[in-house]
Amino acid sequence: MRASIAQAEIEQANKAKAEQSRIELEAMPEKAQKIIADKEAELQPDTQYTNIDLEKEDRAKLDEIMGRWSDASVVAGSTARIALSSAVKDLQSIRREAEKLTVTPCLTRAQANMLVGMDAEILGYIKFMNNAKSDITKDIIEKYEAHAKYFEIIKKCTG
Repeated sequence: MRASIAQAEIEQANKAKAEQSRIELEAMPEKAQKIIADKEAELQPDTQYTNIDLEKEDRAKLDEIMGRWSDASVVAGSTARIALSSAVKDLQSIRREAEKLTVTPCLTRAQANMLVGMDAEILGYIKFMNNAKSDITKDIIEKYEAHAKYFEIIKKCTG
């Protein structure tokens, strides 16, 4: 009897965790949801992703890319509009590298938000290169919201 009660409590906790995960996913931008779905479809179903060392290694990879992105973003932000194409090319290269990473399922959500933020920033620079009077406010806000979500998920996944 106690074993069945304990099992029922475990199942209830798992359902609650799955529901919370679903709610968090639905709160993310649609672009991030699509990236997550695509990445999760690539995962091998028999692979165990519960190794904390693996999560730490994956976080280190994401942190390294985010650090390079931040550096390149600062350079792009201080580059004259006429010379911005080289800086944008560097940002696009870092973004492609970030997209190719395969990380643990928890960190896939962080990665997706990182990519959405990167896309928004790149789009803002491209708009600005085409027209100095372009309104890029929405792009910059989207970048900061996505990257804030990235850091929130990183902290949740790896402590």
